[in-house]
Amino acid sequence: MIPEFNPVVLIFASYTLGVLAVLFLKSFNLYHHFENKNYISDKLTHQLGVVKFGWLVKNTWMGMFSKHLKYEGKAKTETLEILKSNMNDSDVGHLFGFITMLIATFILLLFGIDWWYFFLLILLNIIFNLYLVFFQQYNKRRITRILKRQKINDSKE
Repeated sequence: MIPEFNPVVLIFASYTLGVLAVLFLKSFNLYHHFENKNYISDKLTHQLGVVKFGWLVKNTWMGMFSKHLKYEGKAKTETLEILKSNMNDSDVGHLFGFITMLIATFILLLFGIDWWYFFLLILLNIIFNLYLVFFQQYNKRRITRILKRQKINDSKE
């Protein structure tokens, strides 16, 4: 008999492990292998509803967890570069959170959790980790396009 695990606690624990993974990767100079990756295209991002999910993140209680991923005012190059760097950290953290939670969920299945609980954990992991990875990547691509336009405009002046 295994104890019941609170899914919300597991999601937060997975992201905490993701943050630790980012620190580990940076400490051992391995972070560059994971930053600025794109796992899905903009088209698939829209088809999966990731952009609509992003609206929920920005406009509901979920937005309070990502205050460092916002900016106000005109999009200055330095501000966008810092924002993109923060998004990289969040992206990699959620990726490792997703992987950690996925492994933990299958281990819990081996120890006999109910199927409904297994599917609940998988669903929550997709929503609160994988979709956030895709959303960060989408936003980073948008920032990259803005930065390229700014560089072109700066070179014309």
